[in-house]
Amino acid sequence: MNGMFISVVESASSRDDAEAASAELEGTIWPELGILHGDEFESLDPGSWTVYAGPFNTASEAQDACRFILNREAGTKCVGRRISQDPADRDLNFPPTPTSSATSTTSTGPTRDRDLSAEEIYRLIAPSVAYIVNGTGTGAGSGILIDGGYVVTNYHVVEPYQDVLRIVFPDGTEFWNIPVAGSAPWADLAVLGPIDVAAPPVGLNDRGQIVPGNNLYLVGYPAEVAEFPQPSITQGVLSRTYQETETGLTVLRTDASAVGGQSGGAMVDARGNVIGVTMRGFADRGISGITEAYSAADYAALVDAITLDPVLPGARSDGESVPRLLEGTFISVVVSASSPTAAEEARGDLEARFWWLPFGILVSDDYASLNPGYWVVYVGPFPRPEDAQNVCWYELDMRTGALCYGRFLSQDPTDREVVYPPSPVGRE
Repeated sequence: MNGMFISVVESASSRDDAEAASAELEGTIWPELGILHGDEFESLDPGSWTVYAGPFNTASEAQDACRFILNREAGTKCVGRRISQDPADRDLNFPPTPTSSATSTTSTGPTRDRDLSAEEIYRLIAPSVAYIVNGTGTGAGSGILIDGGYVVTNYHVVEPYQDVLRIVFPDGTEFWNIPVAGSAPWADLAVLGPIDVAAPPVGLNDRGQIVPGNNLYLVGYPAEVAEFPQPSITQGVLSRTYQETETGLTVLRTDASAVGGQSGGAMVDARGNVIGVTMRGFADRGISGITEAYSAADYAALVDAITLDPVLPGARSDGESVPRLLEGTFISVVVSASSPTAAEEARGDLEARFWWLPFGILVSDDYASLNPGYWVVYVGPFPRPEDAQNVCWYELDMRTGALCYGRFLSQDPTDREVVYPPSPVGRE
C-alpha cells in the first residue's frame, strides 16, 4: 500500500483490540477495512495498531469515505494518512472535508448549532418540497428543489415518461409539462427542470446527523389528492443504515410512516439538513412502521453526474408524451394485462414479493416493438439483454420464455422479433 491513502478509523494498543474494533465496524459500514501495525510505515504513529478504511488512490477519496460513508466529520474521529516510509508524511493529516463530492447540490449554508423543533423544520424545508403529478396525471409524488432550479425526485414517480404534467409548490406556484432533465433508473432517481421558482433551494446534505437513534422528519405529500396541496411532516428516529447490495447506495431506515405520494420527499435530521430522499414505505405490503430513503449525499453525487440536457419532446397520436427515456434499453416483460387497473394490481403484487427490483408499466402502443393493445408490467430497464435475462432467471426465478421474456424497446416493428428467453447468461 506504499503511496496509497487510507482513512485511519481506530487506533488500538493491541492486535486483539484492533480486531474487535474492526469486527464492530464491519457490521455497520461497507468500505474495505484492514488492520496495520504502526511500525510498518513511518508515516503512522509507531507502536499502535491501526484500523483503516481503504486503500484509496487519492486523498479526496479517503476524505469522502470519512465524511460520506463513515459519517465521521471531524479529523479527531477519522484521520487521513498517506502511507509511506517517509516520516514527513506524518504531517499530511487531512481532515474530512467535502473536496471531490462538494457541489452546489450539497450546499446548505451555515451549520445550525442546535436541534430544531418540528415546527421549525417544517417552516425551513416545506417551502422547497414540491407536489409532482406524473406525465399522464394518474399518479403523484414529491420532489425537492435544489440549486439551478432543478427538482430531485424518484424515478418511479415519473416513469416512463419524459416529462411531468404538473409541479406545484406550497405557495401555489405551479408549472406544467416540465421535462425530465436526467435520470438514473437503477438508483430510482430523476431530475426535473430547470424551472424559475421563487422557493429557496435546499442542499442534499453531506453533513447531517446520520446516527441510529437520532430524531428525523419526513416532509412530502402522502396520499395527497388536493389540486394545491400543502406538504405533511412526520417524525421518527433513524432506525439503521445499510448499503444496498443491488445499487451500492446507502439506505436510511426510519420508523416514521410513509405512504403513496411520499416518494421523492425529504428526510431531514434534527438540525434541518436533508439527509435522505424518501423512496419506499412498506405499509401497503402489510409491514407497518418502516420507511426507507436513499442517502442525500449519494443522490447529490449522482445528480452531478447526470447529463442535464433537456430531453427533446415527443408525442403519440393521442397527444401524450412518448417515454423515450426507455428507448434502446432492454426490459423483461413479466405480465401483460388488458387494463391499467389489472396492470397496477400485478405490479403491486410483484413489488410486495420482489421489492428490490425496479418494476414499471408501459402501454404497449408506446413502442412498435411490443405487441399492441395491452399494458406491460416490466422489470428494468437494463443496458444489455444479459441483464434482463439474469433478472428473469435468478431474481424472479422465471425460467421459461412463457413466464418472463425480454424485449428491446424501439419504434421499429421488426424488433418485435427480438425476443430472448431467460437463460443463465454470463454465469456458471
